[in-house]
Amino acid sequence: MSRTVRPDRPFPTAGDHTGRVRSPAPLLVAALFGLTACGAASTQPSDDTAAETASDDTASPTSIESEVTVTTEPSEPATSTTTTTARPESTTTSDPSGCESWITMGDAEVGRWFVVNDDVMGGQSLGGLLIDGDRLVFSGSVNNDGGGFSSIRRHIEDGELDGWGGVRLHATGDGRTYQFRARDLAEGRNSRVTHRAEIMLGPGPSNVVVRFADMVPGVFGRDVDDTPLEAGRIDWIGVMIADGVDGAFEAAITAIDRCP
Repeated sequence: MSRTVRPDRPFPTAGDHTGRVRSPAPLLVAALFGLTACGAASTQPSDDTAAETASDDTASPTSIESEVTVTTEPSEPATSTTTTTARPESTTTSDPSGCESWITMGDAEVGRWFVVNDDVMGGQSLGGLLIDGDRLVFSGSVNNDGGGFSSIRRHIEDGELDGWGGVRLHATGDGRTYQFRARDLAEGRNSRVTHRAEIMLGPGPSNVVVRFADMVPGVFGRDVDDTPLEAGRIDWIGVMIADGVDGAFEAAITAIDRCP
């Protein structure tokens, strides 16, 4: 028969340190007493069980409160979405034409623009660009003794202008005539064909709108019979000066918008 020992009242062994042997009767009584006590204890809930039960009773209101909180939160993301998708104030409050901000000059545009001068065909014109704060400055000197042009370009992603009807340049100039140019990758198009539109920049600030449908196709400055520019397939855009006038020029662009 096994004996149940309570930690706070250990049972005596068959002998103690003196070597004396005790009567087995007290041991049997003690064992029976231990079993009875153990059985009685098993019928009463422990302090830990009572604590867990109390904890379960008090947990329900907390979980209900959590559910109520969750169901009242979805109204907040709607406000956040409206804020993040709002158009810039300059294009929504002061521009009834529906133009949308697209390219804004600054550090993000460094390295995206490049220069193409008439030295590619033996010309002597000089031109360069500089990102100066929030302006792209295009300046140099035109020499009509061979070539007679200077230009800057920027590649764009295929489809970036898909669905748009034109662009608007926010710029300052010197009163000379420039050209806005674009090339597309339309199926069957000769890669030398570009489309152009003449624009007057300055003197002073200018907001010039160019419609893709009005741009004229040409090859090296000579008009050709070709199809209209396809906005969704435009590969690069740029600005050129080729007005037939020798001498210095300077224009600065701060932004380019996409327009319907």
